[in-house]
Amino acid sequence: MAKPEGQPIIKRVKKAGHGGAHGGVWKLAYADFVTAMMAFFLLMWLLNVTSEEMKSGLAQYFSPESVSPSPSGSGDIFFGLTIAVDQPQQAQSRGSAVLIPIPEANRAGSGGKASGDAPAQSGEDAADAAVGTEVSKGSSEANEPARKDRSERETREQLADQLAVQIREVVSKEKPSGVTMDNISVTVTPAGIAIEIIDTPKASMFEIGRSVPLPETVQILQKIAGVIRDRSESLMIVGHTDGRQYAEARSYSNWELGSDRANAARRVLVAAGIDPARMSKVSSVADRELRVATDPLAAENRRIQIQILK
Repeated sequence: MAKPEGQPIIKRVKKAGHGGAHGGVWKLAYADFVTAMMAFFLLMWLLNVTSEEMKSGLAQYFSPESVSPSPSGSGDIFFGLTIAVDQPQQAQSRGSAVLIPIPEANRAGSGGKASGDAPAQSGEDAADAAVGTEVSKGSSEANEPARKDRSERETREQLADQLAVQIREVVSKEKPSGVTMDNISVTVTPAGIAIEIIDTPKASMFEIGRSVPLPETVQILQKIAGVIRDRSESLMIVGHTDGRQYAEARSYSNWELGSDRANAARRVLVAAGIDPARMSKVSSVADRELRVATDPLAAENRRIQIQILK
C-alpha cells in the first residue's frame, strides 16, 4: 500500500536496559567486600587481644582429632588420656570416693568371704554409698545452726519462766509498797531475756521528771539482783521515758533522764551484789520505744529494762 503523501513516519526504537556499570550489581559486590574487610579486621583484633593460652584452647577446640592416640591411663572406660592434655586425668567423683568396708558380722570366719547370698559391695556401689553419706552429712551440717538457735531459744524461754516465778515469789513475799507483778515483765528477746520494771498508774518507780529511784524501786531492784546474782551472763540496762517533754529540752531532755535512771538502777544492782564486770552497757532510748504507742504519756511507757544477754 502506498504511503499517503505528507504522512509522518514513526519509528520506534527499543532502548537497551541499564545493565552493567549502570545497574545495582556492583552494590552487592561492594557489600561483600566491606563485610570481608570487617571480618578480617575483627580477626586481627582478636588475635591481638587474646593470650597464648586462649589461642591454644581455640586451636584444640577446632582440632579434627576425636580419639586419643594414647592408650587408657587407668584401664577403664572414660579414664584414659585427654586429647588436650598429655597426662592421664581420672574422673573426679571416683578420685574422692571412700570405700565402705563390709561389717565383720557379714564376713566368713576364716575364709574372709561374705556369708549369705548377698553379693559383696562393688566399688561403684561403695562410691554411691559414700556420696549419699556425704550428702546426708552436708544436709545435717546445714541444719545444725537452725537447731542450735532453736535450742538456745527454748533454753532462754525456760530460764525466763524460772526467773518470772522467782521474781513473783519475791514480790508476793516481800510485798513492796504498791508494787505488783503488773510492774514487772520477763520476756525473751533476740538479745536474751529482758526484765522490765514498769510504771503503772498506781505505782511509779521514779517521780515524774526525776532520776532518783523511790524506796520501793530500790527494794524491787535488790530482789531482782538476788535472783540473777549468781549467773554469769552480761547485763545491759536501758532507760525508757514517756513522751512528756521538758520545758528546757536543750539543757536536759528525755535522753538524759532515761540514761540517769538506767545508771541509777545499775548502782542499786551493783550495791546488791551484782559483779560490776557483768555490766556491758547502760543506755537510754528516751521516748523512742513506747510501750503504749497510742498514748505517749501513758505511765507504762516509763520503765527500766534489764537485759540478760545470751
